[in-house]
Amino acid sequence: MQDREQNTVGEEQVRQAKRRLILLKPKLAYRARKKEPNGKGPLTDLVKVLDKALDIVQESDDPNKSFFNFVAYFEAILAYHKGHGGKD
Repeated sequence: MQDREQNTVGEEQVRQAKRRLILLKPKLAYRARKKEPNGKGPLTDLVKVLDKALDIVQESDDPNKSFFNFVAYFEAILAYHKGHGGKD
């Protein structure tokens, strides 16, 4: 499925998504700190997990594969959240 996704997404779209991905880390940290000022809670826990995953993408020898793996991982987290009653 990943090969098909990579072929249907244009290179410029992938570059733009990667730029946004780099900015995701500080944005997530800001939101988590604003929502959970004591640094404890589910959003802070999620940020810790996603930070590690984002580091792996950025440090990867195959950034394209890692990027699409991250997208699939994030979609799985989102599906799990929504499947257990989570809202936006």
